[in-house]
Amino acid sequence: MGGSLQKGFERLKNIKDGYVLICNDDTTFNNDFLKDAINKLEVMPDTLLLAAPYSHITGKLIDTGVYFNFKKNKMLLAKQSSEIDFMSTRGLFMRIKDFNKVGGFKPFLLPHYYSDYEFTHRAKQKGLKLVCDTALRINSVESATGTKNISGERNFISYINKMFSKSYDMNPIYTSNFIFLTFPFPYNIKFGLLTYYDAFKRILKFALNK
Repeated sequence: MGGSLQKGFERLKNIKDGYVLICNDDTTFNNDFLKDAINKLEVMPDTLLLAAPYSHITGKLIDTGVYFNFKKNKMLLAKQSSEIDFMSTRGLFMRIKDFNKVGGFKPFLLPHYYSDYEFTHRAKQKGLKLVCDTALRINSVESATGTKNISGERNFISYINKMFSKSYDMNPIYTSNFIFLTFPFPYNIKFGLLTYYDAFKRILKFALNK
């Protein structure tokens, strides 16, 4: 994901006016979605606007942006836009000039998971507002996203390959990269190193149980 988003950024970086929508291929929306989003963004300068994703099965609201308790390394759902530290790019609108201001993605360090959180966190650090509008709705197919669980693996090599796969949401390399890039000191050092320690413990436990 990070690589394709960076290519999109490079294609747009010489364009001055207009809007950008970053949207997953596992989402759907109604016919007025684009018009409604642009109308909202027109009165919200210097803003990244997140369309709220709802489950296509249950209709339940999934995400409104998140904030981190850095001391405890916990991700919490934001109850209001002023709390948001990170947002997904599941349905993210912005002006092209603001896209250029943030400066693209980091596909080498974050090729898939966390690339959106790092991007939106950097946007906030550069003075842009992060806003989620629950009335601006997209439907999301959660089951189509990545690898969530590798505990069912029986082969050691397969277990290792999946743990370090780009599609695994707890890949220790990319998780620690995200932490080092976005967490304040000293929590970035503490939790970045703990990520590797936890991965080593999981690998050792798997090996000893075989």
